[in-house]
Amino acid sequence: LHIARYVKSLEKCGTFFPETQGFGCHFHFVREQFDPLPRMSSGPLGREGIMKPGLSQLSDDELLAALKSLARNERKNVVAILDHLAAMEDRKLATSRGYASLHDYCMREMRYSEGEAARRIHVARMAAKFDVLRRAIKTGRLSLTAASILAPHLTWDNYRRLIRGSIGRRTRQVEKLV
Repeated sequence: LHIARYVKSLEKCGTFFPETQGFGCHFHFVREQFDPLPRMSSGPLGREGIMKPGLSQLSDDELLAALKSLARNERKNVVAILDHLAAMEDRKLATSRGYASLHDYCMREMRYSEGEAARRIHVARMAAKFDVLRRAIKTGRLSLTAASILAPHLTWDNYRRLIRGSIGRRTRQVEKLV
């Protein structure tokens, strides 16, 4: 399969750790050296118009399967980030490390924009309180954007209704719901 060649080409840049889950095999790429300013590219063809290593080797079906796997892992990573942000807030780590707030930490250390930081922190607080929100984001039934719209309106009385009513809906539909 071309996936083996794809993995081989990316191994030159770092290390892969295969993790078998369910029906497929997912690969987690870990850079050996942290690059504080990642190189910019213009999509799959990069600056020089050359396909990024390995992608041209994949069949259409393999490319689509890999993309779906990346999207699943992205959602899991978002939930992990939310969990970590909630734990940081509980421990007051940002302020103990000299940051004005968790928001300040997210902007300076994690390089989030103001909106990205605010969205994640607010959703992290609500996901820690309402596990059903966390699970909906993790499974992809609710986007981070939709969750951030819901978060200010969630109470113990309405959280089930609002989250269920938002599952699978577009952002505009969620805005109308609340």
